[in-house]
Amino acid sequence: MDHSPGTTFLGRVADAAPASVLPQQRLLLELLSMSGDIAVAVRPGESLMWRTLDECRAAGWIELVEINPEWVRASITAAGRLIART
Repeated sequence: MDHSPGTTFLGRVADAAPASVLPQQRLLLELLSMSGDIAVAVRPGESLMWRTLDECRAAGWIELVEINPEWVRASITAAGRLIART
């Protein structure tokens, strides 16, 4: 197992260093870490919430799953939990 800096306990390299996580991304990850899955209304557009969801999904920190045509479920991944703890 690789124990070098920047790796998770699973030996995979984290997608971003904690210093590069934006405040709104960290807030979302902390919320998901504390509360578990959350439902988000499907209104992507250009809202800060959807930009943050898209950025976190692209980084591999969260997963988005459609519940129905109007709602998605946001869930934190292991990589997201690592970022939320740092």
